[in-house]
Amino acid sequence: MYDYEGFGSSQGTPTLSAVCDDATAAYDYLVQHEHRTSKEIIVFGESFGTGVTGELVKRRALGAVVFHSGYSSLLRAGRDYLPWLKLYPDFCFPKSYDNIATFEKPHPPLFIVHGTDDRVCSVRNAEDLYKLACEPKAIMIVPGGGHGAFGKREQFKTELCAFLKQNSL
Repeated sequence: MYDYEGFGSSQGTPTLSAVCDDATAAYDYLVQHEHRTSKEIIVFGESFGTGVTGELVKRRALGAVVFHSGYSSLLRAGRDYLPWLKLYPDFCFPKSYDNIATFEKPHPPLFIVHGTDDRVCSVRNAEDLYKLACEPKAIMIVPGGGHGAFGKREQFKTELCAFLKQNSL
């Protein structure tokens, strides 16, 4: 996990290209300075970060991907959250950050976590992504969970560890 431009402790103003460059730089640091292999790198994207992580999947080899309260595409998430965006045609929006387009092709193991009562990003995003993504994949739906839900007690840890073990990570 890392902060990208304009988020957390990082300075600057985020742009779609800059945050993807930050993700790539974090990955490259792990490989070049920490001497990690791609198989050892498991990326975690939460909310908006799932789009950044999905873009990193296109740029670098990874061990696995974890999406937490994410979206199937930035366009879909925007229209879910701000329904008036449906008035504008698709060509008005950037083509990047389309996780379905990324994960319907071969990809690293994908683990999706989402709450059923997420009011920021509808659980339908996770369900649609899971349905259309290639294997290997797993989904953990948190009943009654809101945005950022991890489930009860050790549920997330238990299911994530089982997923990683199943995929030899």
